[in-house]
Amino acid sequence: MLKPAVMLAFYLYSFSPTLSVPYMTLIARSSELFLITASFEE
Repeated sequence: MLKPAVMLAFYLYSFSPTLSVPYMTLIARSSELFLITASFEE
């Protein structure tokens, strides 16, 4: 489920490391929230 987000994160990082840092943190935070909500739903 999180593979597209991870791939997007790596793409942004390889494309522009300095500009992608905020996006990396946002994706990490959203991934944590998604995992938490998913674990609660199960």
